[in-house]
Amino acid sequence: MNSRMLIIAWGVGSLLLCLLLWWAFSAWVTSPAAAIQSRIDSMNASLERRRVDIDRAAGVNDRIESIAARTLGSTTEAVDHALRSRLAALAEAAAVTDVRVGTSPPVEVESPGRREFKGSQRSLGKEPDFMLVGATVAARGTWSQVGLLVESIQAESWPHRITKLRLTARDGGAQVEVSLQLQALFIPGAGPQEAATFKPPPAQRVALALPNPFAPPAPPTPPKPPPAQDKPPRPIADPWQVVHVGLVRGEAEVLLQSPRGKRKRLVPGDSHQGMTLEAVTPDADGIDEATFAADGARWTIPAGSLLKRP
Repeated sequence: MNSRMLIIAWGVGSLLLCLLLWWAFSAWVTSPAAAIQSRIDSMNASLERRRVDIDRAAGVNDRIESIAARTLGSTTEAVDHALRSRLAALAEAAAVTDVRVGTSPPVEVESPGRREFKGSQRSLGKEPDFMLVGATVAARGTWSQVGLLVESIQAESWPHRITKLRLTARDGGAQVEVSLQLQALFIPGAGPQEAATFKPPPAQRVALALPNPFAPPAPPTPPKPPPAQDKPPRPIADPWQVVHVGLVRGEAEVLLQSPRGKRKRLVPGDSHQGMTLEAVTPDADGIDEATFAADGARWTIPAGSLLKRP
């Protein structure tokens, strides 16, 4: 019994000793090492993000400098003057009339990430990202002239956007009034030091290349007359009847009668329905016959017959 108790006590003690050693190893070695490794991984991840941000910052700065280089200036006064001059020149190139150009005070656009700046960088979040200067252009001209003005403004290379466009017909659509509002972007302290040289828009650039919706409708095209048709040939008149052929007081004559009873006297040389009486001659029996000719043909007709071509 004493030996068994001794063996049990030795086993329990060994187990407790193993548990104590495992706890000591976990508390003094494993856990601190895991915490240190976690901090190292976190710092490496933060360092990698910082490295990526630095790499991206170079590209962002390049894009910002590219945009700033295309603006109209770096100060409010320079942008306001350049914007007025540019819009007036575009209106002159489009040949519109009654031109009115105006600008409004600039508006600051805050950074969308201003809440991310903390501590010593908090002041950076309060700086505006850029500024917008509003401008209006009003003019009058034909549909093509107004279209050229709108297209020219839209095609300008300096950063801007058209916020409102209004077109009003005048003179029955022959003239169009345009009212255009836009916003020009610039970055304070960054931008060209000298105003860019104005280049008039190409003459072939015509915006709104659609039919003028204000023009009066075109008059309807009259229908084309039907093609001319050949006149039908005149119907051949009913033939007349030869009622008498002979000599009267020594003069040859032929007496004709129409189907309605109308009479007509012919002597040699007279014509009727394109047939000419040439002579009156007796036949073999001594009866007089009338000789007619037409279109190179000759034939004889006795009294009582119808006068017609053979």
